[in-house]
Amino acid sequence: MPLDTAVSPLRRHVLLSACRCFCVSGFWLLSRVVVAQDLTSVPFEQLLETEVVDAARFSQQLTDAPSAVSVITAQDIRRFGYRTLAEILNNMRGLNIGFDGAYYFPGGRGYGQPGEYAGRVMLRIDGQPVADNVFNQLYLGEDGLLDTELIDRVEYAPGPGAALYGNNAFLGVINVVTLRGRDLNGTQVAMTTGSNQDRKVRASWGERLDNGAEWLVSASSSQADLPRTHLDDGTLQDDLDGQRLFIKGAQGAWSIEGAFAERNQQELSTPLGSAWNFSDTNTFWKLGHDADHGSFRSSVRLAQGSYQYRSTYREPIDDGRRFIENIDTDGRWWDLEGTISSIALTGHRVVLGAEYRDDYLQDQQMRRYFPRRDEFELNRNHGEAQTASLFAQDEIELPYDLSLNLGLRLDRRSSNDTVMRSAPRAALLYTGLSDTTLSLSHGVATRFASRNETTFYELPSTESERVTTTEFVSDYRRGDFRVLGSLYRYRITDPIRRFSDPALAWVDTRGAELEAQWQWHGVQLRGSHTWQRSQDNLARNLVNSPRNLSKLQVSVPLAGERLRASLAARYVGERLIAPGRNVAGYAITDLTLTSEEILPGVSVTAAVRNLFDRHYLDSPFDAEIERGERTLWFSLGYTFQ
Repeated sequence: MPLDTAVSPLRRHVLLSACRCFCVSGFWLLSRVVVAQDLTSVPFEQLLETEVVDAARFSQQLTDAPSAVSVITAQDIRRFGYRTLAEILNNMRGLNIGFDGAYYFPGGRGYGQPGEYAGRVMLRIDGQPVADNVFNQLYLGEDGLLDTELIDRVEYAPGPGAALYGNNAFLGVINVVTLRGRDLNGTQVAMTTGSNQDRKVRASWGERLDNGAEWLVSASSSQADLPRTHLDDGTLQDDLDGQRLFIKGAQGAWSIEGAFAERNQQELSTPLGSAWNFSDTNTFWKLGHDADHGSFRSSVRLAQGSYQYRSTYREPIDDGRRFIENIDTDGRWWDLEGTISSIALTGHRVVLGAEYRDDYLQDQQMRRYFPRRDEFELNRNHGEAQTASLFAQDEIELPYDLSLNLGLRLDRRSSNDTVMRSAPRAALLYTGLSDTTLSLSHGVATRFASRNETTFYELPSTESERVTTTEFVSDYRRGDFRVLGSLYRYRITDPIRRFSDPALAWVDTRGAELEAQWQWHGVQLRGSHTWQRSQDNLARNLVNSPRNLSKLQVSVPLAGERLRASLAARYVGERLIAPGRNVAGYAITDLTLTSEEILPGVSVTAAVRNLFDRHYLDSPFDAEIERGERTLWFSLGYTFQ
């Protein structure tokens, strides 16, 4: 492929100037304040009364949000012992997280084939997008940027968030909100040990100082021998180790945040004797300024991120020599975003914003050695892309307890070519019923092909696919009881995969979700069921798109918070694991015992994953793989006040 051409300095200066002018113009237009309120970890009955920051960037009650938002709090994470973001998401309504032995892949609304990189769901940490800019992959396991002990809550909003968030917010947005220094108010140390030589140590410190500054610093290191994977012709054994560092600070209107995560993994196969060593390194930092100006609120964010992948593969050849493959991937980017919000106009809540992103490094290099021919092969691909965006949203109060939510984003993407894409969305909400909110939304979103896809399919860097969504949501709550239901239809046109399957023109997903939550005297109960059907224009079902997904979480105090038992069960229904290869469904049950303050400052967690040792078939590669193994782990933590 030819190398991508860079945007000229003059054009870049013009784009940045336009963004600045857009924000300054908004300051003059708007005149009243909308202040977003942070959530803290709260019981369910309080959570229903609190507010979330949804895709409209406004604080709203859960039942006022235009999409079927799901929330997992820090309290849920502690009670159910979730150790990775993949575990958290796998226990949320409508999501099915796949695993190919190296990476986790988020699945929802009909999509989720292992090996198919993300790019259709956006992951944000404290508002910062964190997918890499080569594969558009989300890192949800030990390669993720955060220890779950640092998470205040996880919000999942299905539907096209591209009206405000742009590329990758194609089928939904996952927003992770981290703790503040005051939430720790001291130093924490924790040690974890478990099956398969699983071990981890973490140290965290957080505090709000007398001068108003607030800081949180956390570092961790982990190691494990992953469960053996059984293949038709042998087994795979994986060893991994990882390190994380997270820093978050704020004083007045200014804030700074940074994260570093590195995961190294070694995979050995028998009897083939091949060896694969690879590593992923992710970093980001963010400088933010949020201020009230007496009549409006402004928010400016400057961020920089990087990703590095290194892979070495060795495979024996008959004569004793080895086939060798080395892959190097490097991605770097920076991003500037500004928003202003106001309720100056009676009956309107307005957000205006602009964003400029420069993916200035998107490099891939593959070196291969073929011993039988005694030849080396070198493939290189260099890329870069720039995206300038304007977005706006207005929530309009209408008569008869109705409100209208309108959003629009315009993206101008430049690389080899330059294209313009729009992402409109509209939602109508009705709040006239005493305990129920109804909403009907319709939107269109665009996803640009990742750099890896454009290389693999030899596509223009501006190639894209488009989704049209329609969703109806009913949200009922009364006291400590809540029931949420949704009906949806998604149609993706011109899917990127059509370049490997010329007959593919569109993919259509129809589904329904139902979730109920209840809490009473410390007993917590949440259950959900999802039915979905995904087919393409040739009436073929999608791989790893189960027709039925069920989730159940129960948490019961046995001796107050000194001893609590929590059970999480999930059922994944019948599904294809390869074209024409259908397998039965399976159910996995996890049990977690927690104790808070068994002694002053001491917390204990003991967990059994896959309690009934249920095995099931998967097929992330060409061969079928049997997964599922019962594991145990134990964690001891201490807080210095």
